[in-house]
Parts: sequence; structure tokens; C-alpha cells
Amino acid sequence: PSRLYVVAGAAGGTGGGALADLGYLSQCVAAACQRTLQSRAILFLPDGFLTDGAEASLAPNSSALLTELH
Repeated sequence: PSRLYVVAGAAGGTGGGALADLGYLSQCVAAACQRTLQSRAILFLPDGFLTDGAEASLAPNSSALLTELH
């Protein structure tokens, strides 16, 4: 099987916003090509993005992403 690794931030930016869509799209493309695909996501959690004043929005954004993926 083919393997897809997606590395993204879970703090609510482009990576977190596109992660579920990218997973779905890659599975659809693999199925159309009659290929088996193993997908893995490597997520950076909010601690990697902390700056002054940013803490308030990062944890809820990460929680929403993980809830959507579940």
C-alpha cells in the first residue's frame, strides 16, 4: 500500500483547517486509482505556537480539530 504522512499544526491555521479534507480527498483519489492508502497525521499541538496573547484561542482550536477527526 501507498503511505501518506501529513504534518500539520493543530492550532487552527491552514494545517488544522485542511487536515480532514485532505484525508478524505486522498482516500477518494486512492480508491479511484484502485490503490490502498495508509494515512497518518503528525500534529503539532498548541505549545509549539505560544506567543504573548495567543494562548486564549489555541487550545479551543486544537480541541475542535481533534473532535472533528474523531
